[in-house]
Amino acid sequence: MRRKTEVRWGRTLAAALAAEAVGLPGFLVLFGNPLSRRLIYSPAYGQSEKLLAVWSTLPPPPALTPIWSDLLAFTPRKVLALGLLYLWTFGLALVYPVVSPALPGRGWRKGLAFGLGLWTAVFPLLEVFFPFNLPGEPLYLVGYELLLEVPLALGIGVSLAAVLGPSAVRRSGPQE
Repeated sequence: MRRKTEVRWGRTLAAALAAEAVGLPGFLVLFGNPLSRRLIYSPAYGQSEKLLAVWSTLPPPPALTPIWSDLLAFTPRKVLALGLLYLWTFGLALVYPVVSPALPGRGWRKGLAFGLGLWTAVFPLLEVFFPFNLPGEPLYLVGYELLLEVPLALGIGVSLAAVLGPSAVRRSGPQE
C-alpha cells in the first residue's frame, strides 16, 4: 500500500525563492570577491585563455557575472537566467520533502545533509564537465571553485529545510 502525498505549493514556491535568495548573493560574494576574481578571472594564476575569452571578450557576455553592480542591471537574458535558476531551486524544493525523511538530523541539520548531497551529486559534474573539459580550466582552479560551491550548496539546503520544515508535504493514510 502506498501513502498519498500532497505538495504544499505555497511553501514550495516560498522555499524555492528562499533558496535562490541565498544562492545568488552567495555566488556573488564567493565568486565576486577580489581574491576569487583575481584567481578565477585573470591569467595571473594560469586561467585558460578560452575561459577568459568567454567571460570577457566573446559576445554575448554571460548573463550573470560575479560583480555587485550586476544585481542592479536587468536585461532579458539575465531575467531568463534568473528564471531558470528559480526553476532549478523550485525543483530542489519539490525533491527535498521526498528525501528529507531519509536524511540524518532534524530541522536545519537535514538541510545540511541535503546540501551536501546536492553538492556531491551536481557541482563536481558541472565543474568537471564545463570549466575543466570545455574551456580547459586548470584542475587546481576547478578545485578552488568546488570549495567555494560547498557553502552555496549547504546554504541552499538549509534554506529549503528552514522554509519547508517537516510539514512541507502532507501525507495521508494508506492508499490502495
